[in-house]
Amino acid sequence: MRPEILAPVGSMEALNAALAAGCDAVYFGLPSFGARAFANNFDLETTKEVIERCHLCGVKVYITMNTILYEDEMEDAYNMAKMVHSFGVDALIIQDLGFIHLLHHRLPNLVLHASTQLSVSNPYQIEQLKKLGVQRVVLARECTKEEIQACVDTGIEVEVFVHGALCICYSGQCYFSSVHYGRSGNRGMCAQPCRMKYTLYEDGNKVDTHGEYVLSPKDLSLIDEVNTLADMGVCSLKIEGRMKSAPYVYESVSQVKKVLENMERNVEDKQNLRVTFNREYTVGHMYRASGKELMNSKTCNHQGIEIGKVVKVNKNKICIQLSQNLHQNDGIRF
Repeated sequence: MRPEILAPVGSMEALNAALAAGCDAVYFGLPSFGARAFANNFDLETTKEVIERCHLCGVKVYITMNTILYEDEMEDAYNMAKMVHSFGVDALIIQDLGFIHLLHHRLPNLVLHASTQLSVSNPYQIEQLKKLGVQRVVLARECTKEEIQACVDTGIEVEVFVHGALCICYSGQCYFSSVHYGRSGNRGMCAQPCRMKYTLYEDGNKVDTHGEYVLSPKDLSLIDEVNTLADMGVCSLKIEGRMKSAPYVYESVSQVKKVLENMERNVEDKQNLRVTFNREYTVGHMYRASGKELMNSKTCNHQGIEIGKVVKVNKNKICIQLSQNLHQNDGIRF
């Protein structure tokens, strides 16, 4: 059975792009309790409309409520979950184990997915989550191919990230932002300190790291490996990017679909995806990438594609020899 293609939706434009590209399911957050507090999350009225529209298109809707909750937030979170359950949401993606326990007992018909923030990477964790009524686990992005297969073999539904950003730490276990900036990633407010500049010293001597972004991973891209994951029994192929653009959503969804339909991505496809967002690509921990295969120390953000070379500089004028077409509204980085 072909796995579903799960698209990130952070705006109405991204939703339109995901549906146009042929996704099977979408996921997004609410105004509260989501791990992307700064995304353009939908309010409850819009959420109801989105669920109805997606269901008309045969597309499932999963909502993220995947922050750690404080005790005095539990009832408010429950009431929000109860509301979207009444809207017909297909599943909630949860991190907080207490919240999972509460929802399983109060709303037994509500489908629960364990968030990647729970860092699930082995069958023992899955067996405990089964007892809490979890139907699907979103595996940690740090899982190897062997670990993914072991989790699939437990019989639970397994969801795997196939494209998008990687964290330097295990999701849900990083406290760098919380300790240094007072913004907890487990509360949806990560300041992304791993994307900042650092200098490395060894025994007081500066080490040449070939770039200043020594904690910044490349972006994950397993699009050409999705049939391998399908053969392993993975049920859902997840694309990261609730804060990324509609073109990014369209290209990533359509290219995953293309490969699943046993068509090869051509040079133009790959370039179109790079244009939307890339920090260079890695096959990540699934294939035990490390060092320069995994990290991009030269830049921490979108680097686009190379379009040419500077051949002359004269005061405030620059002459560029183009190797790609330049279009209206393109941004240029030197």
